[in-house]
Amino acid sequence: MHQLPSDTEDTSEDYGFLHLDFQIPQPCSSGPRSTVQCSPSEGSVLELNDTVNMLWTNAVAPSTRCTYQTAFHVYVKFLLLSNIITTVCISEVHVTEDYLISFVAYCVSKLQISYSTIKLYLCGVKFMCLQNNINYPDNSQLCRLKAIMNGVKRVQLPSRSLRYPVTFDILLRTCFYLRKVDNFYNLMLETVCTVAFFGFLRCGEFTCKEAFDPSIHLCMSDLSIFEDYVHLQLKISKTDPFRKGVIIKLFSTDNVICPFTICCKYLKASRTKSPKRRKGGHHRRNPSELSNIKA
Repeated sequence: MHQLPSDTEDTSEDYGFLHLDFQIPQPCSSGPRSTVQCSPSEGSVLELNDTVNMLWTNAVAPSTRCTYQTAFHVYVKFLLLSNIITTVCISEVHVTEDYLISFVAYCVSKLQISYSTIKLYLCGVKFMCLQNNINYPDNSQLCRLKAIMNGVKRVQLPSRSLRYPVTFDILLRTCFYLRKVDNFYNLMLETVCTVAFFGFLRCGEFTCKEAFDPSIHLCMSDLSIFEDYVHLQLKISKTDPFRKGVIIKLFSTDNVICPFTICCKYLKASRTKSPKRRKGGHHRRNPSELSNIKA
C-alpha cells in the first residue's frame, strides 16, 4: 500500500501505530501477556488494497477524476513524444519543473488548449502522482512554472462568451408559447424552464446526459408542496461534492409565471396521467422522471 508524501514533519514518534512492526498489549492486567506482531514480509489477511483503491476512486468527484485521468494520459503522451520515456510504465514516469514547463508549452503550441484547461491538467497530474506514489515537486519549488502560467494567461486573449443569459422576458415568451398547445409534455417543459430559472439550476442538475437514473436525477418524489412554497431536493450538485443533497425553496410569486403554481399544476397532472405503451412494447416517458430531458 502506497504512502502519500507529506509536507509536515515526521510524527511517527507520537503515533506509534504507524510503524509496520508493532505490538498490541492485552488489556488484561493479570495473567500471561501476549502480543500481536505484524511484519510486512508476511501475507496480510486484511486485504485492504480493494478498500484503498475504492477510497482513491472516491477522493474526488467522478467527473473530476475522469478529467484528471485524461490529464495524466496527456502528460504521459508528452513524455513519450519528447523521448523522455520509451515505454508506458509508472516507474519510468518522472515529474520535474522543467518537464512541467515543457508540458505547458506542449499544451499551448500543439494542443492549443486554454489557460484554465492547462491549470486543470496540472492539478490532474499532481493528483495522479500522489495516487501512484510518484515524486512531485513541492509548490514552493515551482516558481518558474508559475511565471510560465502567467505568460500563458497574458498571451491567450479571453474568449467572448456567445451564450446570453435567460432573462425573465425570454422565460415569459417561452411559457406563453408552450401554453398555446395544452398537453402534458408542454406542461412539463414549462415546469422545467420555470423551476430552472427561479432555482438558478445548472443544466446538469435538471437534465440527463445518459439514461435516466433515479439515484441522481430529479424525480417526482424530490418535489414537496407546502402552503406557499415548494421544496426541491437536488441529489447531486456542483456545490455539494459529498452528495449530502441540496434543498431549494421556490416560493409563490402571485404572478403569471410562478414556480409554486406551475409545480402544483404539474404534480396534479402527473397523478392523473398513466404512461402509455408505444408500438413494440416500449413505454413512453414516465411522468415520475422529472428530469428525463436530454442536455
